[in-house]
Amino acid sequence: VFVHFQSIVGDGYKSLEENDKVEFSETQGPKGLQASEVKVMR
Repeated sequence: VFVHFQSIVGDGYKSLEENDKVEFSETQGPKGLQASEVKVMR
């Protein structure tokens, strides 16, 4: 599933690290499924 950094919920620098646990919604993008409203569970 593709995720764009603008879809990550939160303030400041937005990034994901390998093995981060996240919750997200799926939406259909122009090239297939993509994640939206991504919340990192820290």
